[in-house]
Amino acid sequence: MINWAKKEGWNPGKYDLKTFYHTDSQGFFIGKLNNESIGCISAISYDEYFGFLGFYIVKSDFRGKGYGIQLWRHALSHLKERNIGLDGVVAQ
Repeated sequence: MINWAKKEGWNPGKYDLKTFYHTDSQGFFIGKLNNESIGCISAISYDEYFGFLGFYIVKSDFRGKGYGIQLWRHALSHLKERNIGLDGVVAQ
């Protein structure tokens, strides 16, 4: 996920992934098509009231085909009824 983010020109923190993983190790999702990883998203549950979405990336060849929204919906189902913060970039 970190490498994909860097390829997109994002600047994830050096310890972001490790910190998020220790907060909610079940909050990372990879979208696969024919056994190839084509997308990712994190949906980190901090407590019963707050969650955070980030690392929402679909490889460019697979964008616009509905794969990203499937990842998005899966991430939201993980966070359920929590208030949700979101990382984003200006282009998106």
